[in-house]
Amino acid sequence: MPLFFVLSGYLCNESKYAQLTTWGFVSGRFRRLYVPAVIIGLSCVVPYFYFKSDMSLADFGLRVFGTLYSIPLVEWNFNCTPIWFLFCLFCVDTLYFLICKYVKVNRLAVVVAVFSVGIVISRNLEVYMPFNFQVSLVALLFYYAGVKLRSNRFVETHRPRWCLMFVSLLLLLSVVLLNPVKVGFAANRYGDLNYLFIGSFSGMYLVYFWADKLNQSRLLGFWGKNTIAILGYNYWAYIVTQVFLNKVGAAHWSMNFLLQMFLFSVALFCLNKMPYLNSLLQGVPIASVPKKLLRDNRGRA
Repeated sequence: MPLFFVLSGYLCNESKYAQLTTWGFVSGRFRRLYVPAVIIGLSCVVPYFYFKSDMSLADFGLRVFGTLYSIPLVEWNFNCTPIWFLFCLFCVDTLYFLICKYVKVNRLAVVVAVFSVGIVISRNLEVYMPFNFQVSLVALLFYYAGVKLRSNRFVETHRPRWCLMFVSLLLLLSVVLLNPVKVGFAANRYGDLNYLFIGSFSGMYLVYFWADKLNQSRLLGFWGKNTIAILGYNYWAYIVTQVFLNKVGAAHWSMNFLLQMFLFSVALFCLNKMPYLNSLLQGVPIASVPKKLLRDNRGRA
């Protein structure tokens, strides 16, 4: 999870912030993140009804509330828990925009102060705030780290090294063994902060190393551009593939993963041929869909 927030910060374009009003920014991010999350969350009602047709009205209402409120517990939604990240990222984006707009100096100090408040809340209040706002307070520090990596042109200037990859792997394994608390952003649980930072950044370096080695993969690039749908429907993809694999006697996590990604690839390829639906799930205006794709689809119609 820290990696996702760092990547989001890395992709942040501060130069555009100065041209936007607070309402303009918030409404744009609302459309980009909140709307797709709600569409994915509520669309999961359909398969949920199929697998649990005896669901009571009270349970249905509880899960609708949990989906819109973004409670990252499977008993509070329609098996679409991962979309909590989109709600949380909406809060993180908004927090950083406000800092950029109103804090001209010592931004790091403000970010650290916000992070500290988030840690205090996580250790003293067992409550889920709307849109996982309590998690966004902690995640802001990782988001800011991504912003600084971009400003220092980390990707352009640093080539991953094998020696650092092995050191990162060793650190990550050590942290997993030594940390007495199982870290989970969705659960608002971070454990020892030293282990949190060492594990987070060593793990991120491992991903960066292998991403650099595989950066010519068109398939990985395709999945990367469609992560919202993969994230939102991940639980249902797992359930469906596991039911199938159990029937054919080939149930194993590796087979499940491969079959999931095959199904996602086919589904996403079809989705990309439907620009209006794709624009809703990606949270982008229909005007940003390539005109050629629109013409091609109108011609088929």
